This record gives sequence, structure tokens and C-alpha cells, in this order.
Amino acid sequence: GDSDVLSHRPTSPSYSKGWLMPDSAFRLTWDIFIFLVIWYNSVVTPIRIFLLPVNSTPDGLVYADIVFDFIFVIDTILHLLRPYIDEDTGDLITDRKAIVRKHLGSLTFYSNAIACIPILK
Repeated sequence: GDSDVLSHRPTSPSYSKGWLMPDSAFRLTWDIFIFLVIWYNSVVTPIRIFLLPVNSTPDGLVYADIVFDFIFVIDTILHLLRPYIDEDTGDLITDRKAIVRKHLGSLTFYSNAIACIPILK
């Protein structure tokens, strides 16, 4: 049978394709990708900052960091666009104003925004 998420799917044209829906393959793939980017940053950034001599970061790492910074910006913007399941009611929230209000009112949004600031060495 359908999951709770699917049973609450709206018929709104703006979400008819569903690529941002909580149960979409794109969203699952994106979340896994973001996890891997965060893992990379949590391992490589401290090595770059604390173990490599000043101005000796390989160009490949610098370029990867720039790309990943842009990916974090895209992810932060996507959080402001993607529907979510209300924890209290279990309803799928697709109203854009409600989505933005929820994310702008969360600590997660501000941590993500800070994570978008590039760290240059």
C-alpha cells in the first residue's frame, strides 16, 4: 500500500512532478550526496587547516572546496523550497510560505547558511 507520505501528496501543479517530495528518488539521492559532501568537509577541512603548511593546499582540493561551497548554497536554497512532513500532524506541508517560515525559524537553516561561507587558507 501507499505510505503515509504518498497518501498526503497534494494535487497542486507546482508539486505535480514531485522531485522535491520527501519520498522522491531525487530527494533521497540528494540527501545521500549531501551526507557525503559533509563527510568530505569534516575530514578534509581540518587536515587542510591544521596539518598542511600555509599556502600548500593542492589545487584539486581548492577546486573541490569551491564546488562543495556552491553545493551547500544550493542545498540551503532547496530547503526553502521542498515540502516536509509536519511532525505534529503527519501532514505533508506544501505551502511555500509555511515552508520558508519553518526553515527561517530553525537553527538548522542558520547553521547551513554559516556552512556556506567559504573557508580559505
